[in-house]
Amino acid sequence: MMQTNRIRIYPASREQMEQVLHAEEDEDLRKAYREMLEGCLSHPEQREWYAMWMIEKTDGTLLGDLCFKGVQDDRNPEIGYGIREAFQGQGYATEAVRLALQWAFQHPQVSAVEAETDPDNAASQRVLSKCGFQPAGITGDEGPRFIVFREENMNAKDYTIRLEKKEDAREVENLVRESFWNVYRPGCSEHYVIHVLREDPAFVKELDFVMEKDGKLIGQNMFMKTIIEADDGRVIPVLTMGPIGITPELKRKGYGKALLDYSLEKAAEMGFGAVLFEGNIDFYGKSGFDYASRFGIRYHDRQRLPREGKAETAGTDFRINRHREPEIRTHAPYTAGRRFSQRRNAFPLPRMHYLSFSSYGLSHDPISIRLPSGSAM
Repeated sequence: MMQTNRIRIYPASREQMEQVLHAEEDEDLRKAYREMLEGCLSHPEQREWYAMWMIEKTDGTLLGDLCFKGVQDDRNPEIGYGIREAFQGQGYATEAVRLALQWAFQHPQVSAVEAETDPDNAASQRVLSKCGFQPAGITGDEGPRFIVFREENMNAKDYTIRLEKKEDAREVENLVRESFWNVYRPGCSEHYVIHVLREDPAFVKELDFVMEKDGKLIGQNMFMKTIIEADDGRVIPVLTMGPIGITPELKRKGYGKALLDYSLEKAAEMGFGAVLFEGNIDFYGKSGFDYASRFGIRYHDRQRLPREGKAETAGTDFRINRHREPEIRTHAPYTAGRRFSQRRNAFPLPRMHYLSFSSYGLSHDPISIRLPSGSAM
């Protein structure tokens, strides 16, 4: 049970769920309640994730119900909720969802919770917004999908983010090696990449961040300067980013997004108008990224690079200009001083967007563009 001064929420018993099911006249709701009951019976060890949760006043008055629609290893739990008409508009839904999120984030394996709502249901969307949900950029069966991450519900942050110190260098490189080892290829080279980039003139030491938890480094991110060369002759100074890494045992727990969002805010405060890099849109899209091709941004030359660094394109709208570091083979996202081009007659660059391409040539889809809030192109 979770409780505030006004309400309490708790998983309904089998008897309560059967009573609600038998009393419900709406066929869609009956189907939903039946699925909850069946989920409880099929997963007795995880019944709280499948059960209907009762929403009551502290005096026992029934206000409505909510559920998490189950839990799986390969997806975030999804929350659904409803308040009886007589009690709507009084903040009960917001209060109940906040309690449910507190309960969900007590489980270490849960780094985010998602929700869908009808596009015309403004009241439900306000509830989600008040509880920290943001648009996930996709639409599900019931409407637009929203997502909220663990760190946005922490009562107190259990981490700190600061600039990297000289004495951190070796520990940071070890962290990056562990974070990327065997992820995209056997072994990795990212730890050596950051070793080289620290000495590059394009390296931005004011944006070289590490994340600490309990006195131990658990994450890092860094930026380098680069440019966009527009067809009209403009040269636009921007940044490229990464590798961004989190220690393996803390991945998928919200720390990566917290570090990413903090880093981008600091880049915006320094006046940079865009960040270009390669990455997975499923992760970076949650921080507001969009496909760079939609804005006519591509790599400078037409050379096709392979997956191991010789001939693979990130998408038909991109031209890749590769920079070779000594004794390593690294892909475009981690090279400084690269040039990017904006096609003539393409959409003009908007304000506040970041740019990104597909990671390591493993994906053939171009990735993202978004500009930090408060900066200018």
